[in-house]
Amino acid sequence: MQEKQQSRFSPNFYLGSLFITLIGTLLFLVNARGLSEIQGLLVISMLLMTAPLLFYIFYEKCSLSRGQSLSLLLIPLFALQYIFYLQAGAPVGFTDPHHHIFICWNLFTDGGKILFENVQQISSGILWVC
Repeated sequence: MQEKQQSRFSPNFYLGSLFITLIGTLLFLVNARGLSEIQGLLVISMLLMTAPLLFYIFYEKCSLSRGQSLSLLLIPLFALQYIFYLQAGAPVGFTDPHHHIFICWNLFTDGGKILFENVQQISSGILWVC
């Protein structure tokens, strides 16, 4: 099996990719805050955020270290977490467990039997958490 060869231009490509990812993230945040009225900015920003990482995943002649790959992955994820924080008004994941515990509490009796009158009120995704 052939190992991926490290390109001699990899640091420059990585810095360029990091710059493109950061520009895409910035445009994504500008679009999410409603500061721009450019049509298609969301699609462009999402492409800019993900294209560098996808390029390194599918282009076999050039590879990145684990830390570089994680940085290209985590930057867009932090932006997405920020958007969820703005919408919910609380850190992401902070209210979800409490909500799921409340739903499970209302779904089962003390003896562990399902209350079928409450089953129709929840989505099937919540049942996986319970």
